[in-house]
Amino acid sequence: MSRAPEEGLKHLTAVNTDDWLRTAYAEAWRQYSHEDLLGQQRNSFFVVIETALLASLGAVAAAALKGDQPGPSLLVMGLVAVVFSIFARQLLSNWREVNVAGRAYRTLRLATARMVEKRIRLSALSLAKVELDLSMRMVAGRAEANKKTQMPPFRPYPHTVPELSINPLPAIGGWASTEGLIRTLEVLWLLIGVGSVLLAGTGFAVAVK
Repeated sequence: MSRAPEEGLKHLTAVNTDDWLRTAYAEAWRQYSHEDLLGQQRNSFFVVIETALLASLGAVAAAALKGDQPGPSLLVMGLVAVVFSIFARQLLSNWREVNVAGRAYRTLRLATARMVEKRIRLSALSLAKVELDLSMRMVAGRAEANKKTQMPPFRPYPHTVPELSINPLPAIGGWASTEGLIRTLEVLWLLIGVGSVLLAGTGFAVAVK
């Protein structure tokens, strides 16, 4: 009779642990999906701003070229383009920080789901493990693409569903494509900035003659 309270307590603890694991698992996937959606929205926000800056710079250049005095027009156009370039590159730096933070947060939630799967010994259908393996394959795929070699298809469930396979991912895919876009825009705005300095110098030389 003395063991009844202890057994009841163990049963209650097991039930509470199962409930906690179920809640943690569901919350981890909810936050994972939520952060993925937020990441896409943030990327769209920065893309819109960068596109607007390029379009605005083009409008300024078109208006400056219509001026009657080429020297002052080139000087003003160059100075405005330098300001645009500095602002755009600072915005790209912020974009990179947001992108890195978002990826880290998704990885944290994915690791939480993976820990719960290990706790309940879920191996036949480990969704978090498949996601992690796929992420690692993306990294490895980019490395293999740099070596000009081809990776075999990814099989998430080789023992239970061997016929299921995913073709090799491209060298730049997923969140890595955002980093590639940021680097491309950084180079573009750097070239614009250097060209703008030269343009402003040319305009100043023409204006003082």
